[in-house]
Amino acid sequence: MKPLFFLILARVLVLAVAAASRGRRQRGTNFAYARRQLMTEREVGFFHKLKRSLPQSHLFAQVSMSAIVDVKRGGLAARGRFSQKYVDFVVCSPNCRVLYVIELDDKSHNSAAAQKADAVKNEILLAAGIPIKRYSSVKVDEATLARDFQEAITAVAAGAGGAKQRQPSAEKPAGVRIDGA
Repeated sequence: MKPLFFLILARVLVLAVAAASRGRRQRGTNFAYARRQLMTEREVGFFHKLKRSLPQSHLFAQVSMSAIVDVKRGGLAARGRFSQKYVDFVVCSPNCRVLYVIELDDKSHNSAAAQKADAVKNEILLAAGIPIKRYSSVKVDEATLARDFQEAITAVAAGAGGAKQRQPSAEKPAGVRIDGA
């Protein structure tokens, strides 16, 4: 009985190793890749508006949150909350210090699931000391964008760094929501 068991076990192992090695050889040849656009047309238009409004800043689009947020406590579980998330734009000082994040929210952010995901993103960014400004329209005027930039510079200079939540002020035009500054 034992020799038969070992013979069957050996055969299963040989078949498993053969299947695994065959899969390894084929992995690289069965994939197909295609170029993607970095931003939607709407985001590209807003990016150009940001460049005009904030000429003294450096702007980065579609940035992984892992590039701007580090985990102080919580290990992989904490990193897992944001490792696959991106922000639309990162606004940096001339020396590339992160000042704040801009999210361009469209109607897809109205669903309960999207609002929950946005809340997690807000929580993580604010805990990291990174203010987030959310604009619900690309039609926000350039003066508002420039004013928001100046407010961020002032907050950083004052040492606020975004650790506290701030609600939109009454003077903000419709379509602008600021979460932290």
